[in-house]
Amino acid sequence: YGAVVSQVGGGSPAERAGIEPGDVILSVDDIEVADSSDLRNRIGLTEIGRTVRLGVLRGENRESITVRVETETRKKVAGENTIPQLDGATFSDIPTSMSPSGGSEGVLVSNVVQASPAWTMGLRSDDIIRAVNRRPVKDVEAFGEVLEDLDGPLALTIDRGNMRLFFLVR
Repeated sequence: YGAVVSQVGGGSPAERAGIEPGDVILSVDDIEVADSSDLRNRIGLTEIGRTVRLGVLRGENRESITVRVETETRKKVAGENTIPQLDGATFSDIPTSMSPSGGSEGVLVSNVVQASPAWTMGLRSDDIIRAVNRRPVKDVEAFGEVLEDLDGPLALTIDRGNMRLFFLVR
């Protein structure tokens, strides 16, 4: 039982509480967590502003960590709604807890809804967008600025694991 933490968003309540990638969430308010879906549902159904106590396994040690439930702080990317190929994807700055091989400049694809235009284009969660139309992007703000200026095809340079990919969408 439990849910493994694969990544922690930069500036998120989890990061502020000290949750780390690799931690296993065993319980919420002393109620055992079956799996990641169970954890997501319990946190999602918790009243905003309420504090929960998480039972966490970190390595060999069990810890109790208190986290205040807050609304998602997804960054809105300027120009995102005008680029239909990006529908279904959410973006964020690369969290400080991540240390991708290509460095910390770029935009993290936080989530991609299956069967969405972004999914069909080939974007996947945890991809890191390094450039748009060969213009490097250092963060979500720069990504939005490049999208606002976009005229014509969309070309993305993406790091996925240890691969560099180039997507061209017309």
